[in-house]
Amino acid sequence: MDRAQVGDLLALVNATLNATSAVALATGYVFIRKRKTHQHRKAMLVALGSSALFLVFYLTRVSFTGCLLYTSPSPRDHLSYLVCRLLLEKGGGGGGGGG
Repeated sequence: MDRAQVGDLLALVNATLNATSAVALATGYVFIRKRKTHQHRKAMLVALGSSALFLVFYLTRVSFTGCLLYTSPSPRDHLSYLVCRLLLEKGGGGGGGGG
């Protein structure tokens, strides 16, 4: 198995761990709304554990494959990226003192 295949496998593992964490967080939210604190705690521990494992596997993948830069052949993709950045920017103007 070469580095690229290991990287692909680790990416799949990372996606699974992220999905597990998301499901555990949503489940924990439902439990806390129902005041089931013991089950909420278990769900949060599962979310924490899967997030910690994600970090380990992510760093392992990056060490195997290096950082991959995203390049798009379409200028439209870059434009949508810039629009999203502008919409999500805090403060709306950048650099002002606020006074």
